Amino acid sequence: MKKDPYEITVIQKKANYHQDPTLIFNHLCKLKPDTLLLETAEVTKKNNLESIMIIDSAIRISAIDNLVEMIPLSINGEKVLSILKLIIPNQVQFLIKDKKSYLIFPKFKNNIDEDKKLFSLSIFDTFRFMIKIFKTKKP
Repeated sequence: MKKDPYEITVIQKKANYHQDPTLIFNHLCKLKPDTLLLETAEVTKKNNLESIMIIDSAIRISAIDNLVEMIPLSINGEKVLSILKLIIPNQVQFLIKDKKSYLIFPKFKNNIDEDKKLFSLSIFDTFRFMIKIFKTKKP
């Protein structure tokens, strides 16, 4: 069996439903920086409610317009960025300055239709690149 070159361990825990996930999130994270609470649901029915908490981050990722800034928050984050740099397509610029990494994506043309936008390179490809090169394994 061929082993993938880059494996990461994602620690996930399922929890029972709680009416106010922000209480749990605040209890777990308190004043810890670089955390995130994501909540999803079907808008009209409130079905499939799900909360995802990111409590221990390796990289802080932020984007404005076509620029993505990635700041490693740990040795793991530094390693991820060093690997990510290897697979970035030529149409995207990869810059490093003061331990921060930057991706500059091509700007969209003003008259591009929505279907073409969906399939064009964009800041969201940052996450697609990471998903593509890292295989997650269960702890």
